Amino acid sequence: MSSQNTCKKCSEVYTDIQEKWCKQCITNYLKENFTNWTSKNEKLDNFIQEMQLNIDNSSDIIFEWIPYNQFNDIKEIIKDDLTLIYSAIWKDGPLYHDNKVNEYIRKSNKNIVLKCSTEFLDEVKTYSTNLDDDEALLIYGITQNPDTKEYFMVLQDDYCKSCNKRYTNKEWCYSCQTNKFKINFTNWTSGNKKIDDFIQGMQLSMNSGVDILFEWIPYDQFDNIKVIDKDDSATVYSAKWKDGPLRYNANKKEYVRNLNQTVDLKCVYDSQNIIDEFLNEVATYSTAWIISFHSDKISKIYGISQHPDTKDYIMVLKNKYCENCGKNVVSNNNEMNALCKPCQINHLKKNLASWFSGNEEIDDFIQEMQLKINYHNNLVFEWVPYTQFNDIKKISNIDDSITIYSAIWEDGPLCYKEYDEELLTRESNTMVILKCFNNSQNITGKFLNEVEIHLTNIQNYDDDYVVHTSILEMHRIAQRDTNYLDMFAQKRNKPNYLEIYGMSQNPDTKDYIMIFQDGYCKKCGEEYTDIKNRWCKPCRINYFKENFTNWTSQNKEIDSFIQEIQLSINHYKDKILEWIPYNQFIYIKEISKGNSITICKVIWKDGPLYYDNYEKKWSRNPYNKVALKFLYNSQNIIDEFLNEVKMYLENEKNDQYKITDHIGIYGISQNPDTKDYIMILQDVYCEECGEEYTDKFSEWCKSCQINYLKSNFSNWTSGNGKVDNLIQEIQLKIDTCYDMIFEWIPFNQFTDLKEIGKGGFSKVYSATWKDGPLCYDLDKKEWIRQTNEIVALKCLFNSQNINDKFLNEVKAYSTSGINIDILQIYGISQNPDTKNYILILRYAKKGDFNNWIIKNYKNFDWNSRIEVLSGLIDALEEIHEKNMFHRDLHTGNILFRLHDEINVCISDMGLCGDAGNMDETKIIGVMPYVAPERLEGNPYTQASDIYSLGMIMYFIATGGRKPFDNCAHDENLALKICNGIRPEFDESEVPKCYIELMKRCWDSNPANRPSISEIKEVISLFEDSCSQQYEFQDESHYEIEKQFKEAEICRRLDYVQSTTHPQAIYKARELNSFTTGLSKNINNEVSDNDNNKVSDEMAVEDLFIQDVENNEFSDNIAILPLVNQFANCETLASKVAFLLVISILFIPSPVDGNT
Repeated sequence: MSSQNTCKKCSEVYTDIQEKWCKQCITNYLKENFTNWTSKNEKLDNFIQEMQLNIDNSSDIIFEWIPYNQFNDIKEIIKDDLTLIYSAIWKDGPLYHDNKVNEYIRKSNKNIVLKCSTEFLDEVKTYSTNLDDDEALLIYGITQNPDTKEYFMVLQDDYCKSCNKRYTNKEWCYSCQTNKFKINFTNWTSGNKKIDDFIQGMQLSMNSGVDILFEWIPYDQFDNIKVIDKDDSATVYSAKWKDGPLRYNANKKEYVRNLNQTVDLKCVYDSQNIIDEFLNEVATYSTAWIISFHSDKISKIYGISQHPDTKDYIMVLKNKYCENCGKNVVSNNNEMNALCKPCQINHLKKNLASWFSGNEEIDDFIQEMQLKINYHNNLVFEWVPYTQFNDIKKISNIDDSITIYSAIWEDGPLCYKEYDEELLTRESNTMVILKCFNNSQNITGKFLNEVEIHLTNIQNYDDDYVVHTSILEMHRIAQRDTNYLDMFAQKRNKPNYLEIYGMSQNPDTKDYIMIFQDGYCKKCGEEYTDIKNRWCKPCRINYFKENFTNWTSQNKEIDSFIQEIQLSINHYKDKILEWIPYNQFIYIKEISKGNSITICKVIWKDGPLYYDNYEKKWSRNPYNKVALKFLYNSQNIIDEFLNEVKMYLENEKNDQYKITDHIGIYGISQNPDTKDYIMILQDVYCEECGEEYTDKFSEWCKSCQINYLKSNFSNWTSGNGKVDNLIQEIQLKIDTCYDMIFEWIPFNQFTDLKEIGKGGFSKVYSATWKDGPLCYDLDKKEWIRQTNEIVALKCLFNSQNINDKFLNEVKAYSTSGINIDILQIYGISQNPDTKNYILILRYAKKGDFNNWIIKNYKNFDWNSRIEVLSGLIDALEEIHEKNMFHRDLHTGNILFRLHDEINVCISDMGLCGDAGNMDETKIIGVMPYVAPERLEGNPYTQASDIYSLGMIMYFIATGGRKPFDNCAHDENLALKICNGIRPEFDESEVPKCYIELMKRCWDSNPANRPSISEIKEVISLFEDSCSQQYEFQDESHYEIEKQFKEAEICRRLDYVQSTTHPQAIYKARELNSFTTGLSKNINNEVSDNDNNKVSDEMAVEDLFIQDVENNEFSDNIAILPLVNQFANCETLASKVAFLLVISILFIPSPVDGNT
């Protein structure tokens, strides 16, 4: 191991070699420093110490106790019943690791925020101490006001100084910016209200400061207008926009203009007479500044203008035509270049004053290559004078025709500076490889063909090697395309190609030279097998061969086997199977012994071989823990022994993605006393039972965990045998170390109870659980408690006499720490006074969907809506896959967990109703979300959940309007639901594809509703269509994307809290009193053509007249569905009734004269 990679203090390998950062030394330093500070509160000191010792990498901030006198210029910015926030300047500032000097330093006079919260220690955990975490707010430590004794979290300054609200996005405040936009509405107008409304809507729908500010742009802002394209519907011009577009400057905290911007003007003929069509086309363009590299269908739009003479409206677009010649189209993928390829070549010629080779054929070839290649790494292929090369050293000959040299290129390769289309820069003194073609004075097509092959291979390699933004994206695609991972693996394992920089010529021999990146092995002169990691397979194999004489097992068959495995190495990450002398092992501890094998844990002094990526050489990891597997009498059954070794090797080889955790094998040894052969394996054996860990990475053993839980059964009891059996059953189903330990929790463990919700059958409190839940500590390899955890207590009315049906429903909650789509449950408790049972649930900090939408409607765009729906579908799928159903799915049972992310889960897993009386004949729920067949008294099915999901889709589509909020939730509504009436909405504001899915979900016939897996497939299609990372889009994706873009523009930007009818009840309750005799008024005959069409016309007629008499249909939205049903009636009697009702409706009222 290189001394450069080891810590100077402890001599261990750096935790982070690149940053030269040692976790062990920094934690030791922090421990020693514990005596130098105190908050004077033992509980708080322990918490801070725990946070400090959780430091994991060099980018983590040191969490601290900070004396209050460290803060200057303290100003109150927010104060309410729950929160108090100040801005301040921290004199010393936080500690950061400076890798240049390899020590921690402070950044003084840091702007910070002091936040006092009622949920203090729990909220601290929601923030991040990692500088690389772009999602969460940074926390530096804790302080205390010496006068008020209030504790404050010291946080990253992320608050707007104008309105004191948190920035929406990287120092950009939605509230302040939209207020400025609104104030500015009076300073401009297009002269057309529809256009003005559209532009205002675009401005108010901005989500980030990096988005383009869509504008009305007066036509006199444009100069140098030139026609560049024309067809029957529009003319496209290039022009200079004098003021230029507005871009948000995060430093100045204001919008500034980019003067004299070249833009494209798309003038649409007669658009003043087809404004809706014009605006629909505008909606297909993007105002997002950052778009997908792989998407060539999105163009950016700056705003709208109008030709003063023709009155045609104009789309002002990002220039896609060459800025120089104005003729050729520049690919949208090439964001760094605003020139077409011919102009790029001309530009290169100006920058490369005299690069001519002296050979016209070569010059033409270089120009052709410069025109052809897409600069995948921004490199410019060029002619390089031989005088540019220093320190030329011969590496090898490839037969008599080619000689390989290494050299230093003085100026270095030429490349475009990233995101600057005209700035060329060089990387001076670059090590390169010169591939000299001997006797090539007379240039041949063969030589130039080889150059072109290299260039083409590089381009193809770059195009094929698709780098996805996340492993989850790969996994999602692989679920739909089973061949995807194989295809990706093939691309990933393609030979890596040397970058080619250009050509040169030896002035003495006149031989031509190809100039490559430094990718040749200095030992053998061959290309590295792995260029990126500078790894040479032939040299590695030669090393093994030369080393064969330095070791022996004294058994020819064993020696041959190890040698064969060593010589089959293909990748630098492959394990090196070795013969390991037994005296290399110390601290041997037997942990398991059977009839044929013994397992021991040991320390291997030298440790296994691995390839050091930083040093680019093989090194050892000394004093490594390994396991020895002794096979009795194996010296007499060598073939069987080696077959088992092969099995370990094959398992590792086949598991290229490390999806499973097969045991790795390092080598073979032999006990000098018994002569038994030994396999040296990865240390994956439990010290308690000697079996393989269930989770090898976490060193967690399921069987030992279950045995411990069983032994602990006698240490607790609920006092109720059924409850005890339930808790024990759930505990013994633990499957991973990330799962919750379901417990009986004494009621006196809870403090600070606060009522946060009440339903028809339960009351919910937030509370502090003093001991807190058990969680597995990966570092300590043991279960510890997260003390003072905020939890939710769901107190169930009349639950003293709890029954088996109810206990089974408790199992539907999740104890999984991995699949968290269903609300997690910690355990059960009991109120000692009322004897009612209590479910202890994870606390969802952001509340239910109804409350969340009120605070987040402004940012609840269609991407967010689909994200919420997708999370909800994942949760429902998990329930349905277990052949279960929820029974009470509505927005009050959808919870949001995190502060800044859309992170939903489902609660109330079938527990609606009286816990002591789970009567199946009772119809319980929130009426608008209850399926019609259930209102009719039919059993609950998974299709009933799908109906409820359809109503939630309505809530999402309307931006938070509850279904049927304008009428009483009584027998009349129950009858309407059963007769096919559904809540109305403006279909122009919702994507057509979404509407189709929603209506299928709330179909009256359960058999016509889609399954949850079918819904998931459709929602995935929506996500892929709107995702800028998804690669494989077709026309169907484009149509869906267009629909969502149009809906986004129409999205309501102000939360309109509709007036809720006083008898509209959105809490679960018993509904039987509203459904008695319902079947007498429901016609169950459904037409083949329209399953919502009512054919029993007289029944509908009676209903209709009854509703008119009750003034139920005073608004058009409610009346239209039944009017449509009457219009479908075919008999004379029904038509007469229809006309009679219409006449009643439209006779002016004698009171107010309204029609």
